[in-house]
Amino acid sequence: MQRYKDIGEYLRELRIDRGLTISKVAGWLGVSPAYISLIEEGHRRPSFELMKKYASLLNQPIMKMLTLMVSDSAKQENSEDAGTCTFTSGVIVSIDFFSLQRHET
Repeated sequence: MQRYKDIGEYLRELRIDRGLTISKVAGWLGVSPAYISLIEEGHRRPSFELMKKYASLLNQPIMKMLTLMVSDSAKQENSEDAGTCTFTSGVIVSIDFFSLQRHET
């Protein structure tokens, strides 16, 4: 099941557009090529620390990536954390994007 399809497709597209191989990206990020494949296929969600590295490597705004991760979570039916993106890297950071949405009248 592809739980994190949007972020995976986005990262794959950016990597391919820049002419980078999975092996090169994995080496620069300090993870295995198999792990990058799992992320790009939507089977794994990257940690916040890895997302920061991805953003730097691919010269992309981190908020775009975080928004896609939240979008993936929100699409999951009966998900308790839909709309909330939580990462663990020594510290738990929770971002509730639903409360940050802009409402036009």
